[in-house]
Amino acid sequence: MGLRYWGYPHLAIKKGWKTRLLDTRNSGAVTGDRSNVVGYAAVAFFEGDGPSESERLSAEKLTLEDQTFLLDLARKSLSKAVRDQASLEVPAAEVPERLQERGACFVTLTKKDELRGCIGHIFACRPLYQSVLENAKHAALADRRFSPVEAKELDEIAVEVSVLTTPRRLESKSPDDLLAKLRPGIDGVVFGLRGERATYLPQVWEQALG
Repeated sequence: MGLRYWGYPHLAIKKGWKTRLLDTRNSGAVTGDRSNVVGYAAVAFFEGDGPSESERLSAEKLTLEDQTFLLDLARKSLSKAVRDQASLEVPAAEVPERLQERGACFVTLTKKDELRGCIGHIFACRPLYQSVLENAKHAALADRRFSPVEAKELDEIAVEVSVLTTPRRLESKSPDDLLAKLRPGIDGVVFGLRGERATYLPQVWEQALG
C-alpha cells in the first residue's frame, strides 16, 4: 500500500492529471486523543478539468421542498443516533434525485440558543443526503467539545443544515479589502495555517456583528 500510495503523485505529475482534495481527517477525531494523531486525506486524481460546478450540487439549487426534506432527515438521524446509538438507513429510492448528487454540508445543533454540537464537511465527497445523515449523528454524539446529546434533550434541540458551495480562494490586498469582499450572512470562511484549519459558517456573522 505504501508503494502504491506514493506512486500516485508521481504518476499524476507524469500524466498531467488534476487533483482535488475531497476531505481531511485525523485519528484524534475518532479516539478523542489529540496528543499523538495520524492524519488522513482523500484526494481525487482525474484527467481534464474534472467535474464542473454544474455537476456538483449547489445550495442555490435547493427548493423549499428539498430544504424541508433535508431538515426532516437530519432530525430523524439525530433521534435515531441518540435513542438507539445507531445510524439511520434511508434507501436512495426514497430520496429526491437532486439530493443524491454530491454535496457538502454542516449540521448544527443548538439548545436554548446555545451551541450543542456542529459537525460537517467543506468539500463534497458523498451524496448530500448521506452527508446530512452522517453529520447529524456525529454532531449529536461525536463533537468532542460537548458531551453526547441525551434522549431527554431532544425536544429542546434545534437543528440547522447548512449546504455549502465549493470553496474558492479569496485574494485580497489588506484585511479591510478582505472584509469588504465578504458578504455577511452569506459567505462562510475557512482559515488555514500550518496544517490547522478553522471553518466559520455564514450564521457566525450574527454573533460577530451582534
